[in-house]
Amino acid sequence: MMRLGSLAVQAAVSYGVGLSAQFSITFHRGALYVIAAAKLVCGPGASGKVTIALDALNVDRFIQCLLAMLNESGFKRIEAFGEVDEQGRNEDFEELNRRLTLAVALGLTLGEVLLLPAKALSFIHKDGLQEDYAPLIAKNILDKTKANRNQSWVTNLPPETLCHLLDCLSNQNEAGWFENKAEERVRQSQEVDKALAIVQILEWISPGRGASEADIEKKRRQFEKTLIRMGGNYESARLPMEQWRRFSQSWMRLAEFIRTIPSIREREVEIKRGKSFFISYSKVLCGNMKRYHYVAEERTDAIAHFVDGEYDYLTIRVAKDGDKPQVIEDRKRLEQTIKETEDKGYLWNKTTYTPWKEQSWTL
Repeated sequence: MMRLGSLAVQAAVSYGVGLSAQFSITFHRGALYVIAAAKLVCGPGASGKVTIALDALNVDRFIQCLLAMLNESGFKRIEAFGEVDEQGRNEDFEELNRRLTLAVALGLTLGEVLLLPAKALSFIHKDGLQEDYAPLIAKNILDKTKANRNQSWVTNLPPETLCHLLDCLSNQNEAGWFENKAEERVRQSQEVDKALAIVQILEWISPGRGASEADIEKKRRQFEKTLIRMGGNYESARLPMEQWRRFSQSWMRLAEFIRTIPSIREREVEIKRGKSFFISYSKVLCGNMKRYHYVAEERTDAIAHFVDGEYDYLTIRVAKDGDKPQVIEDRKRLEQTIKETEDKGYLWNKTTYTPWKEQSWTL
């Protein structure tokens, strides 16, 4: 039996008839607590509540189990992580995500992160995911000695955590004005590591061979929510069409980063394999999305499209059973848009064409 931690017991007396239960997780002064309570009362009775201060060395399996539940198809959140406020925020869940992000970024277990001083956690959270720290994060993700542990975490990480990792790793580190050859080689090698770390994350969250349709759908939803959150707060994109646009925007950012990996002769095989794997994983994880780009055949159409402030790309999620009315409505609006035609040529040879062209999920 695994020891979770120390116990604190609270007792109370009440009067009435009823049955209730409570199971929740909360953070307090850097410690993770599980609160379990049960009450069965008929007439004068008693209730009990047990608070478990989790042992930091044994917390990983417990949280991994809950994350696996959260990642199951149909779960939006687990009530044990607390309630959301009026702005849709859940402070306890956000605190957990901050620590999960640091665990993967620093190559630590969640238990080890919980042992860090509060001041260190605050500093690392503020500065640790800036582009200067991305090479360290990539190194930890690619570390073969930590592969099994990292994979077990990343596979079930919530989108709120994954988006921070992908966002950090896809920040390009531009060359400095006075960069010498040695510094250039180091920077380029680090950029390759960051790109390969992105591909490694996609591999870990992709469905395995022989996966069921339900598992494939679950992984796609995890990836979709992750990329939508890369573009900003999930709740701020209320319309489905805005969420779909964010998905493509974030994917194109990742694709551009992978496509422009610096050319290093001694790592040529790694780079080529990484690009190939990125395309393979993208085709699976983006399987529910169709992306269209505006390709004008007339210069005047391109100018008018730009002046009108229209996006150069649209994304539509394929129809699914149980789609909400707003999803269906947005899909119909976008499908109507991509069917619209433009004129080209002059009066004597005028024809029409469809400027919206479907694009594949490739580099």
